[in-house]
Amino acid sequence: MNNVNFILIPIDKLMDDAIISTAGLHNKLCAYPVVEYIMHSLFLKISGMLEQKMHSIIFEISNNNIDIRHKVLTGEYKGGSTLKDKNKILNELIQQINLYRNSNIENKLNNIDITYWQYSIKKINEKFNHSLFKDCNLRNYQEFQEIVSNMDVKIKENKKNIIVTIYEKYILPTRNSLAHNTKVQLNNIPTIKDIARDSYKYNNYFLFFTIFHYIDIVFMNSFKQYIECIDNNGI
Repeated sequence: MNNVNFILIPIDKLMDDAIISTAGLHNKLCAYPVVEYIMHSLFLKISGMLEQKMHSIIFEISNNNIDIRHKVLTGEYKGGSTLKDKNKILNELIQQINLYRNSNIENKLNNIDITYWQYSIKKINEKFNHSLFKDCNLRNYQEFQEIVSNMDVKIKENKKNIIVTIYEKYILPTRNSLAHNTKVQLNNIPTIKDIARDSYKYNNYFLFFTIFHYIDIVFMNSFKQYIECIDNNGI
């Protein structure tokens, strides 16, 4: 599989695989620890896949632009785990598209596209609404519905940094905790006071998966436009 094909594989496929893997589980109480384990694994797989996509995208751009190739070789693009890293690569991708098309496409991570966002919410609902992931985490799923409903209002009011806030404050620490296995340390277990805080509801995997899905379709659609530019210019 080449880089282009990999970049255009939606992260939906990983979600489908995770849901299928729970198909043989019936007793919700007994299934809970398995579902929780798979949920954590799915989170890591998706975050890892997005990071690899970042590397693949900047590699493809560098094949067609010697200046960007120099930046890659000098280590300017060191990773894709933070939203800042992703934004940097997306800005480079958009800049190339705008140069080829003489256009002014906006960065949809900084300026959230409500159509893309609502599509991501719809896809997550379609995938998890009739799954054991919802059945074993019903409260989280209900809180997820409330959160995205409120986020829709804020996005429409042009409060556009909300995804950035959730990514940096909740998604990235969760990613680091799971990736480096720090959740096994007793001092990382949330207290009752932590859980009681209203902000704790944002530690929500359904919300995380929605944001991952949104980021993925932003990059895939931008990369498709870039490939069209390259093909039309005979590069």
